[in-house]
Amino acid sequence: MIAYRLARCAELTYDYVIRDKHFDWEATVKAISGLCGKSSFAILSRWRDRDFGWAERLLPIAVNFLVSRGDVDPKVALALIGFRAQWNEPLLLKSVLAACADKAEKETAAEFTYRYMTLGQHRVGRWRELKRILAEHGIAHSELDEQIALSEREEQFNKSREKSYDIDHTTDREIKHGINWNAIFDGIDLCVANDISLAYRRFEDLDPSYYNEWFFEEACRRIQVGKEAELVIAIAGVTDFDLYHLRIFLEQLPNGWENRLAVKSALAQALKTFCRRCCMEVTRSRYYEALPLNTACRLAGIPEDDVVDVVLTAISEATEVASANRLFTLVGLLAPKLKVSEALEALSFGLDLFDPVLEDTDGDGPWSPKLEPPAEIEGSVAGYIWGCLAAPQASLRWEAAHVVRALCTLGDEKVLDHLIRIANGASADAFCDAHLHFYKLHARQWLLIALARAAKEHSELISPYADFLSKLAFTGEPHVLIQEFAKRTILDLLDAGFLESQRDLRHRLAVINTSPFLPIESKSCQRSEDGETDRKTKLGNESDEDRFYFGIDMGPYWFAPLGLRFAKPQANIEREVLSVIRSNWKLSGGNRWDEDERHQRKIFRDMQTYHSHGSYPRVDELRFYLSYHAMMVVAAKLLATTPVHHDPEYSEDEFNDWLRCHDLSRQDGGWLADRRDPIPLERPTWKDEKETDEWPWSIARNDFDQILMMPDGRMNLWGRWTWVSGHREESTRVYSALVSSDRSMALLRALQSVDDPYAYRIPDAFDNLQIDFDGFQLKGWIVDQSLDSGIDKQDPWAGAIRYPPPEPAAYIIDAMKLNSDTEHRRWFVQGHCIDVAWSHVWGYYQDEDNDKTKHETGERFQASFEFIVSLLRKLSMDLIVEIQIERRLRYSRWERSKEDDIRFTPPSTRLFLIKSDGSINTL
Repeated sequence: MIAYRLARCAELTYDYVIRDKHFDWEATVKAISGLCGKSSFAILSRWRDRDFGWAERLLPIAVNFLVSRGDVDPKVALALIGFRAQWNEPLLLKSVLAACADKAEKETAAEFTYRYMTLGQHRVGRWRELKRILAEHGIAHSELDEQIALSEREEQFNKSREKSYDIDHTTDREIKHGINWNAIFDGIDLCVANDISLAYRRFEDLDPSYYNEWFFEEACRRIQVGKEAELVIAIAGVTDFDLYHLRIFLEQLPNGWENRLAVKSALAQALKTFCRRCCMEVTRSRYYEALPLNTACRLAGIPEDDVVDVVLTAISEATEVASANRLFTLVGLLAPKLKVSEALEALSFGLDLFDPVLEDTDGDGPWSPKLEPPAEIEGSVAGYIWGCLAAPQASLRWEAAHVVRALCTLGDEKVLDHLIRIANGASADAFCDAHLHFYKLHARQWLLIALARAAKEHSELISPYADFLSKLAFTGEPHVLIQEFAKRTILDLLDAGFLESQRDLRHRLAVINTSPFLPIESKSCQRSEDGETDRKTKLGNESDEDRFYFGIDMGPYWFAPLGLRFAKPQANIEREVLSVIRSNWKLSGGNRWDEDERHQRKIFRDMQTYHSHGSYPRVDELRFYLSYHAMMVVAAKLLATTPVHHDPEYSEDEFNDWLRCHDLSRQDGGWLADRRDPIPLERPTWKDEKETDEWPWSIARNDFDQILMMPDGRMNLWGRWTWVSGHREESTRVYSALVSSDRSMALLRALQSVDDPYAYRIPDAFDNLQIDFDGFQLKGWIVDQSLDSGIDKQDPWAGAIRYPPPEPAAYIIDAMKLNSDTEHRRWFVQGHCIDVAWSHVWGYYQDEDNDKTKHETGERFQASFEFIVSLLRKLSMDLIVEIQIERRLRYSRWERSKEDDIRFTPPSTRLFLIKSDGSINTL
């Protein structure tokens, strides 16, 4: 209860804070977590739901605090890095490795951590910390040294660039050396307080006056060896010096002084003297302290409590009246002296003072039993995850799905068990704002998406929930996507050897999301001929019907394609969807934008909820959420009651084709994020060069050579990628195709002499521009046919990559007896363990459509030179390679681009011809 009251008062207090930095978020979250760890997750979940605070910062504060206290299992904490936040991943991993039972567990946790770290951006210190922790547990990672080396290069370049903007302190140094220090310290005994005071007055009388640190630095330099402690005592005796002077003096202490016992004892005496004399100025504050007590006490070698006792005693003996400001600052000194019971009593007293000004609309309003957190902290973690699975933000739902999968990867069963209980009907009211519509169907769908993926790798953890999955698949409310993911999860459990006692289960699953009727053949263009009649009927009865505004695009781009599969007009689907909302879910209202509480509170910003045609919004307003899930319910009902129509000119099952548009990007059940690779560990040489306006036109022949042949011997033979540094952006495109040997040089000359590189195309294996005529052959050997992305396009961990990446054509695989890993990243000859080709794809997810910041993205297919030569010899052909380089200067919206008045310039292009004898020709 007291944690809840503190959180509520924090929200009220924040309304009166001028700037966010003046609100102590860290101390507030730690206090709430310390009062009740279980409540902290519920409070943070409600804060996130109503957009109070920055969840990416607050969640790690609470988690790190609770892990350090032993309240949260380190494995659970590590799994939460699926949420993009300000994590210290090595610190979390360290706690996990210390608790692991065997080497296999440690390696799993280490690989999991490294994988997610490579998909983000980290400073070199974080990578070194990871390496040190792994080394302590005997774990080595082959790429970690390369990662560290690249990060070091990038930070060195950034530091050198920052130095060019630094203030030049040369003048200050010259002034310091020009001061007549002998005159200032003439006749001064640095062991006498009055003499030091006199020297300081001489220093201050200089015109102009200079930095105080110069004076103390010079005094330390001039003190006779062996009398350092006497200097410290003398400085403490100068009554003109205050806490600020002591701070400056401590900062100028020469290295090694604090390790001398006499000096350390003198520092302790001096610190107490200053604190006694300046007792009214000593404070503890996160903003600014004239004298940082922790630093001063560390140098003096005495506990902070001893110094605080000196200050409090001096205050009690002082004759001057303390100001109101001093009474407030006393709290920081007194708080550590309180017992737990006394601290709770003081906090309760302070919170009681807020009660008269609190209104029902502040925070979550008056306390309600619904806000009570679960009995176990694992239940609270599960509630937080459940709230994120239901979030209006698509990216957050996907992050939560990654967390669920991570719990399975790391073998945590408790949180997973609580999640299933919530999905099965247990209350989760404590984790959402009671005034905001909770997107329960989102939570259930994205939980099943996560379970379906986890079942492929950790079916033993999912099998205990087979009854829950069967309920959703067979007896729950019909919903094609929820049923589909439940079906896939159960099938994976069956394939893994579980549920064998249910012999007919596989047969029962086979009919889910399939029509029980024979398809009706019809031309798709003729199916909605009655649509116009139906529309007129609808318009005629509109005044009598219940109205619901679905939005401009929902009808023609969402409902109409579904109706087409059943020869139903759009208006018919709209009525069915409305019936689900009104009759099944008992929801009223027209759901205009201003009826959505989140819109009214301005939780939705800018164009977050915008979507057009058939695209998904980044953030789902209530109107879209209801329309979307009601459509899925209607689809399931139609499938069970109405025959599906089939166009004889179309080979695909039309309903499955519609369902695929709302499914994952991959048909094998994998996620788009599974195929995303880290940004390659390489750095173009131009990144280390100084930015100039002429850079876009600085492309040289050697740049093409470096792209064709990498330092490690790999050849770039297909792909497109972009490097970014500051205002500079370089885009590279590489294409290659097989060409008949006797005509290859002629083709090289012809293409290289073309003015516009867009006037021709090097084909891929499915391109209709391939040539095979009268001895002329230009044959594609790479498949580069990416598919339309599914709902995991909005997964930020997927990085907005294209799928599938380029790979060899089937006839190349057969001819060279190639095989690959499951994700087709590495290619090798069957029977050999040496890789001969590689396919990489990397990218970056932009949280806002209007984000103008450019990021490094790309995809490419590489092969070893030896493999290419052997391929060409086997096929008796040559390989022509085209490389395009385009350089641009990019500016933010408020910067003027110097390229504004420059007309479009085509990319620079160079072609290479690789012969079957191993020679490389170019012009």
